[in-house]
Amino acid sequence: MKKFLNIGLKVSIGAGMLMAALAHSQAAAPWTFFATRSDHSCALVAGGTAYCWGNNQSGVLGKGNEDEISKVPTLVKTDLKFSSISPGINHTCAVTTVGKAYCWGRNDRFQLGMAGADDPRASYPSMFVPTPVRGDLVFTSISAGYFHTCGLVAGGKAYCWGAGYNGELGSDIQATSVPTAVKGNIVFASVIAGRSLSCGLTAGGEAYCWGSNGSNQFGDGTTIDNFKPQLAGNGILFSSISLGELHVCGISKDNKAYCWGSGRKGKLGNGSALDNSQNPKPLEVLGKYTFTSISASIRHTCALTPAGKAYCWGSNANMQLGVPGVPDDQAPEPVAVNTQLVFSSIYTANGFTCAIATSKHIYCWGYNAFGQLGDDSTKSRIRPDQVELP
Repeated sequence: MKKFLNIGLKVSIGAGMLMAALAHSQAAAPWTFFATRSDHSCALVAGGTAYCWGNNQSGVLGKGNEDEISKVPTLVKTDLKFSSISPGINHTCAVTTVGKAYCWGRNDRFQLGMAGADDPRASYPSMFVPTPVRGDLVFTSISAGYFHTCGLVAGGKAYCWGAGYNGELGSDIQATSVPTAVKGNIVFASVIAGRSLSCGLTAGGEAYCWGSNGSNQFGDGTTIDNFKPQLAGNGILFSSISLGELHVCGISKDNKAYCWGSGRKGKLGNGSALDNSQNPKPLEVLGKYTFTSISASIRHTCALTPAGKAYCWGSNANMQLGVPGVPDDQAPEPVAVNTQLVFSSIYTANGFTCAIATSKHIYCWGYNAFGQLGDDSTKSRIRPDQVELP
């Protein structure tokens, strides 16, 4: 660094640099909300401004175009302020601070809930910026799945829209762009949309699921699809649940992790990595750990201990478990993520994993071909790497 001959000039420039650093620090405030699902992630900063990054196929990043990846968090093209956001497989939805739902991305199955005719033979274009969901419902939360979306309104009533060919809308309607009430009078505290399955939890911890059940996703020992919510989880009371592609995991009220459904690649944590491995009913994850949160994805599952330590199991083909090589690139029981970071929440996606540290910064690891790790690269990583701040 060059030395200044004029001491006053040096102090003046130093003060300017300090003010610039403070301004950058304020602009780069830590994240307040984060979610991921397939090949992209989205997060909110203080005030509700939304950013997304990763694969932009069908315009899921909301930046006004499509098919252009973003390797760092990119501003969603809107003046709206959101309280929560949910990336799906090919679409994204969010709820504003006043409870209005907006979606963007692919709309071939009416998953955006846009106003228009409900003709299953029609083709509806993708939307590249947030578009209001039809109707006047005020939502408290929203969940974007594969080809459908579900949300909760005040009072705990669940509504779903999009494709419901397996009953995942919770009604006998096969496809609709109109948010439609889920059958029954169940009051939910949370609701999640998955592949062709939806599930919800009551305030008391009872789990209900509706839709596809061919891989024992209801966890009741049956394989019969149902368009009405069915009591799931074999009577266990849960504090949270998470839907993978063909499996479900949950944290019980006593902080034990349970998984059920298809166990391919060891994602159930039951010690088996066979492709035909199944848990027809919830089975406690091996290791006798206590966990506070869990996230299930297509081929792997991760969870956090009360101390904020991350453990993952299932496929490690893309280093998404955050550990060096494991036999056959899969771990059928929990392995500790190779980091000293302490996390407050964790999220799994298609070949990668992200978590929010206690510092409020987001760290990701695993597959990164579309920039989904948010570190301004397309290099896959085995260790958690911090997502760039906007």
